[in-house]
Amino acid sequence: AFVRSCLRSLHGGDGVALASLLRLDDDALSSWAAAPALAPHAFSQAGEQASLFLAAHATAATLAASGAWPEAYDTFAAEGVQPFVRWFREQDDAGVAVPVMQQIATNLYDLASKAEKASGSMAAAAEDSRLSNAGMKLQSCFSEAFNPKKDKDKKMACLSIVIAMFRLYFSINTLHLTRNLVNSMSARNAPDFDSFPASQRATYRYYTGRLLVFEDRFAEAEEHLAYALRHAPRASHSAVALRNRRRVLAYLIPVRMLLGRMPSDELLRMHGMDNTFGPVKRACVTGDLRAFNDVMEATTVSHIQLGTFLLMERLRQFVLRTLLKRVHLVTQPTLPPTNFQLDLHQFQRALAMCASSDEDAPDIEEAECLVVTLIYRKAVKGYISHKLR
Repeated sequence: AFVRSCLRSLHGGDGVALASLLRLDDDALSSWAAAPALAPHAFSQAGEQASLFLAAHATAATLAASGAWPEAYDTFAAEGVQPFVRWFREQDDAGVAVPVMQQIATNLYDLASKAEKASGSMAAAAEDSRLSNAGMKLQSCFSEAFNPKKDKDKKMACLSIVIAMFRLYFSINTLHLTRNLVNSMSARNAPDFDSFPASQRATYRYYTGRLLVFEDRFAEAEEHLAYALRHAPRASHSAVALRNRRRVLAYLIPVRMLLGRMPSDELLRMHGMDNTFGPVKRACVTGDLRAFNDVMEATTVSHIQLGTFLLMERLRQFVLRTLLKRVHLVTQPTLPPTNFQLDLHQFQRALAMCASSDEDAPDIEEAECLVVTLIYRKAVKGYISHKLR
């Protein structure tokens, strides 16, 4: 049935149907559980290159269905990728080639990721790892799609390949490799960004927003992440849509908080994130450092898994700034109206009140270090004078 369906799709010029046949999700793999081995000659009517990569896919799917993910990836990477790239190059019809390329890019990442998990590899970023190997395979796919020899519309496969590479590079923490991809998609000979499907544009902006966060370019990151949220399906559409919106908001909310924009309670409730960000929001508004420390301790694991822990820690300076301001407002009535000085011992005592124990209470030198950091990051304006202390 798989052979007949593939041949029918190829001869009928139906790339979407062929791409659907090449899926490797759980539903698709259930049909491969007891499938017989298929040699390339079974697909001989599809042409030499197509027969090779389709046979490699069939073998990989059978292995994956049995849980042999490392062998599945190794088989497809060794026997299927290069024939597929040659088949893509020879295709005259982008309507056939693009959907298949998009699915193959997804398959490469999924196979490599699950193969690494199944093998228990602790060095996914190593040059000889399957994920690193998949990155090179995806790079060859991207090069072929970005500079097609025939139908220029085959460039429309580029964004889905870039997204697969983003997922891969983020998973192995090699973000420096993403810069060339971003530059390529911004080049003059790249397809018009608005011509890509909305789902791909939203996903791409989500990843570029995350990259900008790591570069501390929060205003630009907010624009990219807000774009991703606007073009993502509504949370009410499906559980997958809700999960995707939560992923975007996990970065967008703290970025906006760093820019001084607090999330509404309705937004947090709608996406089930009030327990995560509600206490943080209140701590930022009130300067309650103890509450901030408590919620960060309770959510550390989830933030590490999401990759947002360092971003959330940046909000600590927001809480400290609010606390410093509140200490100044409390002590201001005892000072002349034109005196904007603050005795740091007062701030140190406020910090001690927020500490969980006497042992954790900071001394005056630690309080000064915190204020210096706030000044350095332009969270507050001022200077410390030991002469006037």
